[in-house]
Amino acid sequence: MLYLFMKTTKKNSKTASPGKVFALIVLAIIIASLSYGWHRVVSAQSGNKLDLQPEIVTFTQFPLPNPSPAAQPFGILRYITDHAMWFTEKATGKLGRIAPDGTLTEYALPNANSQPTALVVASDFHIWFTETNTNKIGRINPLDVVSTGAIIAGSNFTEFDVPTPNSQPFAIAIGQGGMFFTETNANKLGYIKYPLNPSNPTFLEFDVPTSSTLGAVVGDFGGSDMSGYGRIWFTETSANKIGYFREFDPVNFIACEDKGSDYSQAKCFGEISVTTAASGPFGIALGPDENIWFTEKDAGKIGRVDAAGVITEFTPPTANTIPLGIVSGPDGTLWFTESNVNNIGQITTAGAITERIIPTANTQPQMIACDCKLSSSDSATRTLWFTEKTGNAIGKVDPFASSSTPTPTPTPTPTPTPTPTPTPTLFVAYLTGAQEVPPNNSTGTGNATLLLSADQTTARVGLTFNGLSSAQNGAHIHGPAAPGVNAQILFPLPSGNFSDFLINLTPTDVQNLKNGLLYINVHSTTFSNGEIRGQFGPAPSLQFSDGNYSVGESNQMANLTVTRTGNTSGTASVNYATGDGAGSQNCNVTNGFASSKCDYLSSLGTLKFAAGETSKTISILIINDSYLEGPETFNLILGNASSATLGTPSNATVTIIDNDTSTGANPIDQAGFFVTEHYYDFLNRFPDSDGLAFWTNEISSCGSDQTCIGLKRINVSAAYFLSTEFQQTGYLVERMYKAAFGSASGASTLGGAHQLAVPVVRFNEFLPDTQQIGQGVVVNVGNWQQQLENNKQAFALDFVQRSRFTSALATTLTPAQFVDQ
Repeated sequence: MLYLFMKTTKKNSKTASPGKVFALIVLAIIIASLSYGWHRVVSAQSGNKLDLQPEIVTFTQFPLPNPSPAAQPFGILRYITDHAMWFTEKATGKLGRIAPDGTLTEYALPNANSQPTALVVASDFHIWFTETNTNKIGRINPLDVVSTGAIIAGSNFTEFDVPTPNSQPFAIAIGQGGMFFTETNANKLGYIKYPLNPSNPTFLEFDVPTSSTLGAVVGDFGGSDMSGYGRIWFTETSANKIGYFREFDPVNFIACEDKGSDYSQAKCFGEISVTTAASGPFGIALGPDENIWFTEKDAGKIGRVDAAGVITEFTPPTANTIPLGIVSGPDGTLWFTESNVNNIGQITTAGAITERIIPTANTQPQMIACDCKLSSSDSATRTLWFTEKTGNAIGKVDPFASSSTPTPTPTPTPTPTPTPTPTPTLFVAYLTGAQEVPPNNSTGTGNATLLLSADQTTARVGLTFNGLSSAQNGAHIHGPAAPGVNAQILFPLPSGNFSDFLINLTPTDVQNLKNGLLYINVHSTTFSNGEIRGQFGPAPSLQFSDGNYSVGESNQMANLTVTRTGNTSGTASVNYATGDGAGSQNCNVTNGFASSKCDYLSSLGTLKFAAGETSKTISILIINDSYLEGPETFNLILGNASSATLGTPSNATVTIIDNDTSTGANPIDQAGFFVTEHYYDFLNRFPDSDGLAFWTNEISSCGSDQTCIGLKRINVSAAYFLSTEFQQTGYLVERMYKAAFGSASGASTLGGAHQLAVPVVRFNEFLPDTQQIGQGVVVNVGNWQQQLENNKQAFALDFVQRSRFTSALATTLTPAQFVDQ
């Protein structure tokens, strides 16, 4: 993950002195025809005259599938497991993926105007990205996106509002305690805290001391800080400064990223002025020398911040280049884009700059990323990839190509289907004191992930824990040992919560891992031999028991089973949502697509698995209409699995078998159908037999008296609205949103155009929340009061922890402010 908006792994960076420059005397036209470029070299240590020398690296350019409208590709990163590069398309609202062989695929986001900008891979192995135009942070499961061939809202894609309106989130990077992003229009540094809640992550925001348009951001985990504690570095473009944020202030012992009562902007932020005035610092990266390097787009320079906070500037041989992206390369140097002159630049840690001309003219290179080796066994291609704004392409630089056998630049023909890539294997462990040997009564808990690489030579480890009885003093992976047995330390681990920690495995280690003989534990001063422990096992997988289900229309309910396999000793959750291809078509259209307006009840929510649970059922209500329509289908999709992976199938097709031989009269005129629909719409459940009979009889008792029937139907509808079950479920949800966030504004033309207050809650919020509170509740059946109270308490606890609530009603408010808000 070595690119503009990502952390740079320093400990594995390879440092090399600049290689000898080869002089080849050839005609420029011949070199250009071979798709090689010319480059100029200048030494930062002298004023020597520039030498014009032929290129010794190769460029390959991969045009995007759709030349019009221009996609304007911008941010780019390497996904950590398959070496594919993911990139954003700002103008068309898409994410793109290019495999190492050049196969290109584009995936449209639900909102084409979202303007995806920068990307990062987080500890959950999902890609998180900024959506500048819609003021959101998006999240996709890249493996599921590739598998299904699409980005699907509520399945493999979710997005979250940035607390400050119109803040224009731009760059994003990994820190020690979470993800940080810049808000260009709000002068804030945003923070998404670990551990990540996939449905409701915790957002915090920090005001930057000097007012500025903010640019790129990068995490530094202690190298250039010299204190052993990480900093988040970012560019302040209009203020002409390099800023940094201390995740932890070791002098004053302030956990800055927690923004607690001891938080101090003065102690948590630092700023360093760039020497050249109005230089426009933009891109930023952690170099192989563990210094911070940045681009100065307006001054056309490359800057460096050393451990003492001293800035040194280096000037490329070409003027007015507008350098943008910068990244540590695979060769111990840094590489950067020169957008205005169509170059890719290279700078050594000593300051020697080389510029290389991109073969295609006027491509405006933007951001740049590296498929760099993170270990000796890493199968990375050691190539650099960059986005081309006006070139509408993805470019690749191979710095290790031989100059003796130049070949023309290939122009591959992209195909919409990506080439399958090897899949890594995820293992998990759930840590508790009861698993220690001997067991203890610690209330601490933890979750660990171990992602075994496809070639089974390395793994990336992540750990989150809390609730220890005393300060942590160690963490290790041990083995081989079965549960209940202690074993030697195999891999010492970093302190605190962490992600993406690389370890090298022997074949014996891998076999022990697969056999369940490796465990992880965390030590504390109270429990020096280990306070919490967990055994690694295959990651739990959540999937449907079948990919296809059928239900008779008259059955009125489809039951789909979700199973959990693998390590089920911990908790897990997964979101689900119905969907169909009917769109806005009328109910009398018969084309094989079931519609949520006419044929079934929309359902979306979250399944939560307790420790040891292996299956759960999702019930979808079916509407028994009177249309002759033949079999119709809709889908139920799983997504955003937490503490588990999505298995196959994660998308189930439900076929409704029609029970009509001809189209009949509108069933809404039938008392039983009318009452059933009220159960569906108000209570989100199938009617209980006693209630259905009672309310049906209320209408049927009128006989053929239409006036009586009309009044009774009104009374029955009113009774459902006033019922305890609705008042304490759906209406409670509406009141909770109103109490927390007030009302929204709507337009009315009744009595003339005017504005009026309307509920602020939206359908995609109201439906899952209502279904959550009403789960298992049937008034006057069983212990319904306790079930309802438990559901309400659980919902309220979840509601007040959502980022929307904590942003609107921060814990820093006084009691009076909280009440008056």
